[in-house]
Formats: sequence, structure tokens, C-alpha cells
Amino acid sequence: MNKEKLLILDGNSLMNRAFYAIPPMNTNSGLHTNAIYGFTTMLFKMIEEIKPDYIVSTFDVSRNTFRHKEYEDYKAGRRKMAEELREQFPLVKDMLRLFSINIYEEEGFEADDLIGTLSEYAKSRDIDVYIVTGDKDALQLCDDNVFVVITKKGISEKEIYDKARMISEFGVTPTEFVDVKGLMGDASDNIPGVPGIGSKTAFKLIGEYKSIENVLENVDNISGKKVKESLIEYREQAIFSKKLATIMRDVPIEIDMDSIKSKKEYDVAGLRKLFVDLEFRSLLSKLPSEDKKIEAESENIKISDLNKIKEKIHGSVFITYQISDENVLSKMRLNRLYLGIKDKVYILDLNEGTDIEPLKDILEDEEISKTAHKMKNLLTSLRKLGIAMKGQLFDTNIAAYLMMLQRELLSFRFSTVLSDDRN
Repeated sequence: MNKEKLLILDGNSLMNRAFYAIPPMNTNSGLHTNAIYGFTTMLFKMIEEIKPDYIVSTFDVSRNTFRHKEYEDYKAGRRKMAEELREQFPLVKDMLRLFSINIYEEEGFEADDLIGTLSEYAKSRDIDVYIVTGDKDALQLCDDNVFVVITKKGISEKEIYDKARMISEFGVTPTEFVDVKGLMGDASDNIPGVPGIGSKTAFKLIGEYKSIENVLENVDNISGKKVKESLIEYREQAIFSKKLATIMRDVPIEIDMDSIKSKKEYDVAGLRKLFVDLEFRSLLSKLPSEDKKIEAESENIKISDLNKIKEKIHGSVFITYQISDENVLSKMRLNRLYLGIKDKVYILDLNEGTDIEPLKDILEDEEISKTAHKMKNLLTSLRKLGIAMKGQLFDTNIAAYLMMLQRELLSFRFSTVLSDDRN
């Protein structure tokens, strides 16, 4: 039996990464949209690949957290959020609500702490957890059934970590990863760590002693005079840095699994309007149709009777067809036509050998637009019958190719943008 899956989106991290990875995008009204576009693209991708049973997104509320209260300089080196990015947050939250995706944010705590709490809650119920983030701090949350999806090259590539990969790649367990950060510090969060101890030394010490506390208890056995002196002098700072780096897993929030279930039905009309307003035309195709499926009636009809139904054509007709020897131009022959007019399909057998003037009258009428798949074959076959189809022609095969090409170009565009390593 397949286990249920919870998808957690690190809202601030993904928005920030998308903003710096994707070149500026603006609507005609001047609204910046690149972060929303990148976030939404990643959301569609994760839903498609992970197929989650539950989805949530977390966000920071403010910098007024318990860590700032304990250490005033926490994250002090970070530059202020760009206004072009800040203006996109309300819209991405509107988008999530239209998707019926719950948003978690709590004053006094960081999004990481909410992610840790949600992960622990789901893990205790034997639900697999997928955390999508650009922040490697989340690696400490890895477990056998907690997977951290780290976005790379902006948002176009990703690496997935669990407990086994953490041990294999870094030589430490996810919980020991916090001790590593406590020793080496973190410039991006302004966590001081122990001066003189870098990444290589920190991983080596924790790989051997398993925790900062054990390192400090065995400081006399550690080689290297400067490292030993730093550990003794900055003992309390090392322990405090570990505390700052540790993600909480027990934030007092209300979690209702029923309310965060992935909704098969959401506000498609609202999302369609939002995507149109944001000028995300390439994303519209990812939304399900708002129209209910219409079962079209069909009727076999003689070509001689087409004059009777022409009046039912209000400007457009959809055409499908059957031809013989499709791949041999000289032998290509049109056997049957299907004319879709409103909610009815008229089936014409062209093997009758009757007068084709009524069909020619419709297909050469420039006031009637025609839609077909692989229009070239249809045009070639009709010319053999003396019919030169006129009017506005729309080929769904070419349209599908152009949409695919657009996605390929966007994917190439993302993959060639250098990644911004900021969280």
C-alpha cells in the first residue's frame, strides 16, 4: 500500500530564489511577476512529480522572532528585501488560496520552524514528507521518510536528500548537521560559530565526536593548537550557535490534516483570471477546462444534404478526417470527413462519388474559419478533389508544437541562469 505524502513549500525561500534566478518579468501595467511565475512553475512541477495527498506553504511573518530576541544580530547581515520582490508576496498567497492550499505563518517563529513542526506531525502519522526549499538549513530535518528537495540552478533543477544520502554525502546524520553549523557558523544567518573553524574541520570533528557537546568534552584529545584554543575560548558561543541553528519541531500551531488535503477541485475560474491578469499565458494550459464535457451527437449525412446544414454554421467548423496512404503523397486519398458544428458532428462518406459542390461551397467560404489537426494533409487531399480551402485556418498540430517549443525555450532559459545562493 502506497504511503500518503505531504508536500511543504518553503514560500519565502522559493520566492527569493525565483526572483533572483528568473530575469525580470513585468505585466503591461508594470507589476513585477518573475518570482510568482517561478514559484507557480515549481508548484505545478512538484504536484506532477510527487502527487501529494496534502499540500501546505509556509511563510515568514516578520524578523521579530525568538532568535532575534535572544541574539540581536541574528541575520543582521542580510540586505533588505527588494521592493520588486516584496510586492509579489500578496499575489502568490492569493494564488495559493485559489488552489485551496493552506498557508502557515506564525508571529515569533520562522517558516523553518513551521516546516519542522509540520514534518514532525506528519512523520508521527507515517506520512512521507517532501520539503521544497532552496535553504540547506532544512537538511537537518531529513529522515527515512522526510525528503528535502533542494532547488538548484535557480528553480530548474533539484537535489533530493533523505537521511541515507545525508550520511553518504556529508558523513554526518541530519541531526549532527546542526552541530556542524554550530561549529562553523553561518554567514548568511550571521550565526557566529567558532572562529577559525571552517567547514572541513567542523565536519571532521562532528563526524568523529557526533555532537558539539562531545567535542568540547574531548577537547584535550583534539589535535591542532589553534583549533583547541578556539574551542575552549568560544565554548559557550558554539553551544549558542547550535541553538540558533536548530529548527524547532514543536511550534504551537493547529494542524488539521483534513483541511490541508490536496484538493482535486479548486477555483479554476479564479486562477484563470489571475493568470490572465499576470499575463502567464503559458500556464493557462496547465489548468483544467472550466467547461463540462459535452457529448457530441453524430449524424451520417450525404454531401448533397450539406446545403441544409450550412445555415447552422455560425462562423466556424472543426474538421477531422480519414485518409488512405497518409505517408505517400501520390496515393493520399480522402475517405471520410467529420464536420463539427456546434455540439453535433456530421459524418460524410467521400467514397459515394457524388457531386462535391455543396462541400466546396462550405470549405471555400472565406467567412467560415476552419480548425483541423495536421491541416497540411487535409489541404493536400482536398486539392485532389478540386477544393481549395479558404478562410481562417487553425492547425492544432502546429499549435501544440509551438506550445512545446515555448516550454523548451523557458526550460533552457531557466537552466542557463546562474543560481543565486542566497536563501
